[in-house]
Amino acid sequence: MLIPRSSIAKKALMAVTGLMLCLFLCLHMVGNIVLLLNDDGTLTFSPGGPASGSYFQWVAGHYAAIPALFHVFEVLLLGLFGIHALFGLTLWLQNIAARGSRYVVQKSEGGRTFFSRFMPYTGLLFIGGFLIIHLVNFRFGDQDNVPELYQLLGVVFGQWHWVLIYIVALAGLAFHISHGFQSAFQSLGLNHPRYTPKIKIAGYLFAGVVFLAFGIVPVLFLLNGGM
Repeated sequence: MLIPRSSIAKKALMAVTGLMLCLFLCLHMVGNIVLLLNDDGTLTFSPGGPASGSYFQWVAGHYAAIPALFHVFEVLLLGLFGIHALFGLTLWLQNIAARGSRYVVQKSEGGRTFFSRFMPYTGLLFIGGFLIIHLVNFRFGDQDNVPELYQLLGVVFGQWHWVLIYIVALAGLAFHISHGFQSAFQSLGLNHPRYTPKIKIAGYLFAGVVFLAFGIVPVLFLLNGGM
């Protein structure tokens, strides 16, 4: 893999991979909506009950039926995340070295804002940590004793501490997206006095939707007693 040397190229790759990860989040949100469907297709706010989960199990079963494609998708997704994180960390370290003093970090020079200042932390700590926890719980979870993924969701989200961890991680993800969305367009040179403010608003709205769409599932599972 050829690693670009210029900061502009690295920012462009971060922007492209970041927007692709946002697309994945949109697809994942569709899966969350499926979790909230009853057997008759109506919306439920009681996941974990005996009449819930058949649509989700149908989708999960189709994924299991094509494991090769599923694994390829996993590798591509991890690759996108790895590239995004690698260049983000590289640029962050370069910025620290260029300033020469940690005291200068507190100044809003060069267009730095409250959101951009904490982007590396929300990316590494919240999203990186959340990804590991998510994989441990659901990709490599206790599938021997809980073979069905829907029931596994109920087991995990039936425990308040996991729900709290997920909500905190989602808050970090929403914070990251709220700045990263509009920053991606800026890094790709798509700035315009007329459209940039609208892109910023869209980023805030998208971050809010992500937080609510992903956060409602563990909360509802917990409130309804998990499984």
